[in-house]
Amino acid sequence: MFAVYKIKYKTMKTKLLLVLLFTSSLSFSQVYVNANAIGNNDGSSWADAYVDLNTALTAVGNNSEIWIAKGVYKAGVNRSDSFVVANSGVTIYGGFNGTESVLADRDVTLIHSANETILSGDLLANDDANVTYNNSTRADNSLRIVQVDGNNAVIDGLTISDGYADAISGDNRFGAGLSIDATVGLFAINNAIIKNNVAWMGAGLNLSSGIHNSTITINSCVFDNNLSSIASGFYAIPKANKAMQVLLSNSLFKNNKTADNTTNRRASGASAGLFRAYYSGSYLSAVVVNNTFVKNKSFGTGPSNYPVLGFSQSNGGYLSIAYLSNNIFWGNITNSGVTTVSISSAGTGSNVNNPTFMNSNISENGFAYISYIWSTPHAINANPLFTDFTNNNFSLQSSSPAKNTGNNADALGAVTDLLGNDRIYDTTVDIGCYEYAPGLIRTFTEITSNNGFISP
Repeated sequence: MFAVYKIKYKTMKTKLLLVLLFTSSLSFSQVYVNANAIGNNDGSSWADAYVDLNTALTAVGNNSEIWIAKGVYKAGVNRSDSFVVANSGVTIYGGFNGTESVLADRDVTLIHSANETILSGDLLANDDANVTYNNSTRADNSLRIVQVDGNNAVIDGLTISDGYADAISGDNRFGAGLSIDATVGLFAINNAIIKNNVAWMGAGLNLSSGIHNSTITINSCVFDNNLSSIASGFYAIPKANKAMQVLLSNSLFKNNKTADNTTNRRASGASAGLFRAYYSGSYLSAVVVNNTFVKNKSFGTGPSNYPVLGFSQSNGGYLSIAYLSNNIFWGNITNSGVTTVSISSAGTGSNVNNPTFMNSNISENGFAYISYIWSTPHAINANPLFTDFTNNNFSLQSSSPAKNTGNNADALGAVTDLLGNDRIYDTTVDIGCYEYAPGLIRTFTEITSNNGFISP
């Protein structure tokens, strides 16, 4: 049985590499978007760029690239307006200053504010700092910022913030930041910041596919301060009798929160995200590698033990395999302010009963709710020694137990870490989303700005 599941994991790892190669090597038709352009507004160059992203999305065909310059972009004036990616093979790149001629010249290391490209749901630009339910300053915000209807779409280098999916019923309860259509079987989001989104479920990303053998890739992203009753960062769920593979790597989940909204929407945890095989005959496999989960809050009064990351199945669905390697779970809390469990089913059963491979993870409380753990050593309980936990600098100190203790074979071929440093420095990969290296390319300074995340 071990060999069978190991083969599945290797297939998934290979598929991730193919996705990354595919999205970076093909040549597409290309249009430009810059809110400050004053030219012909035809998208043919930076000088003549479209000033509105929706215009570009309408104009492009299949297998096109959209390059977007820094700035804040909004989908419209009505809450129901979204940026709709309708065609197949569309790649949207942000992080440009509006002069670049080659993709490599943009800055998307998620450590800058100068070129931040923001898709914002704050339609009236009046949001206060409180990301809460029933916030009057957010009542005007977009129900969903990005809707992906085209297959094989790629989002790369964008900030998606301040969506507010507060509907009582229907699809507008999910995916305030981004949602994919059931007809999407291949989707990737890279180098993105997903923050300050509010929904009943899946506030950041709603990933529900009705295509068999769908593959979802989340790589080098930051999920920050999203709120829902369950699965605040992302919600991944295949439809009935369909199989889904999710590949999550090199990403940071911080300050995401689950909490009760009303008595009918009691929270049950999975503040970072939830992998769920819910429908009859559905299968879900997950590879979770080199991520950092920190300061997330799994609150609520629903039936659960409130994990950071949920793996759930019901109604005949099957979580066929989970593979977790090189991850850090630290400083995550539950209702009473105590350390919460890293992984469970986020429901009444609590235990994750499917075979789970674990390699080289750091967890503050271990993995007590995983019934079948294959491969050892799978976890250590040791302070990862972040550079400055209090001020949200989760890079590693030189004495960190996460340094040079990861599993190279599980690094999924990543070239850089979340900061843009070499992913493997000094022979052995580090645990978490950041690689320790003397003289880092960039350092952390937290800022408070409507248009920036952290500055150089």
